[in-house]
Amino acid sequence: MVADAIELRPQPGPQEQFAATPADLCIFGGAAGPGKSWSLVYDPLRWVDLAKFSGIIFRRQRPQLVGGGSVWEESEAMYPLRGGRARRGNVLDWRFPSGASIEFSHMQHESDRFSHKSKQYCYIGLDECTDFTEKQFWYIASRNRSRCGVRPYTRGATNPDPDSHLRKLLAWWIGDPDCDNCQDGSCALEDHGYPNLKRAGVLRWFVRIDDVIHWGDTPDDLRKQFAHLPPKDVQPKSVTFIPAKLEDNKILTAGDPTYEATLLSLHQIDQLQLRKGNWNARGKSGDYFPRGLVRIVDAPPANLVEIVRGWDKAATKPTADNPNPDWTVGVKLGRAPNGTIYVLDVVRGQWDPLKVETTMINTASQDGQRCKIAIWQDPAAAGKFEVKHMIRILIGYVIEVERASKNKTTFAKPFSSQWLAGNVVLV
Repeated sequence: MVADAIELRPQPGPQEQFAATPADLCIFGGAAGPGKSWSLVYDPLRWVDLAKFSGIIFRRQRPQLVGGGSVWEESEAMYPLRGGRARRGNVLDWRFPSGASIEFSHMQHESDRFSHKSKQYCYIGLDECTDFTEKQFWYIASRNRSRCGVRPYTRGATNPDPDSHLRKLLAWWIGDPDCDNCQDGSCALEDHGYPNLKRAGVLRWFVRIDDVIHWGDTPDDLRKQFAHLPPKDVQPKSVTFIPAKLEDNKILTAGDPTYEATLLSLHQIDQLQLRKGNWNARGKSGDYFPRGLVRIVDAPPANLVEIVRGWDKAATKPTADNPNPDWTVGVKLGRAPNGTIYVLDVVRGQWDPLKVETTMINTASQDGQRCKIAIWQDPAAAGKFEVKHMIRILIGYVIEVERASKNKTTFAKPFSSQWLAGNVVLV
């Protein structure tokens, strides 16, 4: 009995366009759901019959490489079909009968980019490439070289981030072509944050001279512009951007018709970015917790199923030079059986470190052992030491630590969604 053949190919539309572009650097996506990770994993599979081919796919943190919907999971569904054999341990990679290899790696810390010094990869894929710093992004591109016969190339997949270095890099493909600010990436108008579909997939060329990126419509445009420089110093590279959205992934929308509803349940800023592909959408003061959407009651219900107080600490008293330093804040929340969240109490002050500690200890005593304590941990080594110290002085209480792997705005969004839905009540 012969097993049915399995055909792997991109879906018509942006996925096919992404697979076919000759650009040295192509950024794909700019919204949730079009199959960005699938496309990144599929792309190098075309070259695994070449003995000297090597590729690498990055996420910013190692845990993001594996698990449901990850690039590694996508590879497990594809690479064995081409004879790939996986190694999963300290190293995540695939080896193919020809000798070709595709590695999966991460660059959590800025300095991790140097672990790829002297290495070479014909194919470089960056999943959620706005997560990477500008230094990481360009340094790893310097490892894009090969002798396997395929022109080295880099591919990135991402959702929009108005504060990313990519926003400026992709300025020509986004916004209103008649807006001068759109063309240099400085436009902040929300209506000008959408991709210009007439420019999707169009190649442009750049050179970096004296650490400034200069653009041209053709390589010759740049060679003429810098004709006074030696030709070896003016070697243009091509870039393009291919936007895509959920509706471009027919397989996903057929297999999970509820996913669009999931995207539409997000905070409004996330909807603009992830559902509509807006690169200028960002939260403003009052967007996340508008006062008019919260109810106030005299007392919480007696049957709260969970109570927790979360702390965000500062450690500076007001002085003449700094009359308004950051506040230490401890917010106590309770969750009712129906999912409603009650804001039970708020403690806040501008205190020195000793006053912060004594306030936390006294507040824990008043809250009682039923109330969990959540502490924010800064990512540096000092943050780990501080958390261990706080756990010691709060002995006898349940402590939950939240590591600062994202900015605080990102952490606030799930609670903001509950607030905007009317599920938060103030006591």
